[in-house]
Amino acid sequence: MIKYEYTYDNEKVTRTVSETYPELSVLDESIKNRVEPDLAKAKYLKALEGKAEAKYITIEEDWFNAHNAVVKLETEYKELTDKLEKDLEVSEDDENKLKDEDIEVINNRIKILDGDIVEFINDLGVVDNIVTEGLLSSSVKNRNDLEAKNPWLLKYRGVETDVERPVVEVKIGKSDRKKLIAYERDIYVRNSEDSIADLAKMISLAFSTISSIWESLDDDAKSSIDPDKKAMIDYSVAKFALTETRADAQLAEEGTKLVDKLFDREVNINSIITKHK
Repeated sequence: MIKYEYTYDNEKVTRTVSETYPELSVLDESIKNRVEPDLAKAKYLKALEGKAEAKYITIEEDWFNAHNAVVKLETEYKELTDKLEKDLEVSEDDENKLKDEDIEVINNRIKILDGDIVEFINDLGVVDNIVTEGLLSSSVKNRNDLEAKNPWLLKYRGVETDVERPVVEVKIGKSDRKKLIAYERDIYVRNSEDSIADLAKMISLAFSTISSIWESLDDDAKSSIDPDKKAMIDYSVAKFALTETRADAQLAEEGTKLVDKLFDREVNINSIITKHK
């Protein structure tokens, strides 16, 4: 999708490329090609802008074509009428004098451009007439209809108006925001497999904390708990004590650095989510 800028100068409307919009598929293509996340987001926002602009771009292109049609027909009309006016000033014996058949062709074309009144005898035997719409007036009407519905177009041909061109606002949808979040998370923090591993480690650390708290309770405190639930907790704590998890191994190697790493990753992911809201 291409957006144009329209310029009015010396009674002529020209256009130049203002913006070129990518396709909506640019997000998936950016992720596939490992484009930097912020750039991938910027490209996708531009694609969404193009989709939102499409309606107005189409209106502008229709108007531009309609205006050019008017200009072309007005130019032709002036050239034809000028020929007839100049011919009136040419003497009959001048070799540049228009022939009758040429004048007839010109007049017929002017009727097509300007419209004509055709007389006929109706069913009552009375002379009636039909007014035919000319190509020029039809083209002007087409352009004027577009301008009436979209007054901001008037500026494009030098007519003053307070109506501004509509401004589009775009926002990335929820599913695509999730896609961007996951993409940036995978690049800068952790991928899905690492997330599962981190979750397992966090659960292990949490259960280790719970086990320590449970073991610190005296029998009187534990006796207030439902016997079945107490038995389940006792079993789970005992089972955990006999199980060496990946978190246990890493804690033995890294100590509190592992805890810092896990929580720092959560902070980083939260920052990514907040950025893409």
